[in-house]
Amino acid sequence: MKVIALLAVIAHVSLGAGPDPTTICHSSQITVTQNYLLTGDKDTLVSDFTAQKVAVLPSAGGRRVVDIAASKTYVITPAGACTVRKSLPSEVYLKCLPGDLVFVLVLVLVLVLVLVVEGAVAWRLVRLSP
Repeated sequence: MKVIALLAVIAHVSLGAGPDPTTICHSSQITVTQNYLLTGDKDTLVSDFTAQKVAVLPSAGGRRVVDIAASKTYVITPAGACTVRKSLPSEVYLKCLPGDLVFVLVLVLVLVLVLVVEGAVAWRLVRLSP
């Protein structure tokens, strides 16, 4: 456990104590295909960050238009019916990644390392017990 704590401190110090000043951004207009591995469905996302709109075109038909500025989503069925709702947390699209994203990644990596090390220790204890 002391080794894991030491690794966490080293990772924190090596990455710096403040937010990352590097800004990583998409271009103003992008098109992306989103694949769902479990279902085999595909969505095409067309983003225009200048207009603050994202269109989601599911392979199953219909479409959703997300108004980023208003936090509203317009759901349009294949038949053409339209409903408006508040955007879901999964429909928050950002042009630029937040500067503190690195720290979230480091935290996840440290937690995974802890689980792997503790799992290996538990496995050895099980193998050593009669």
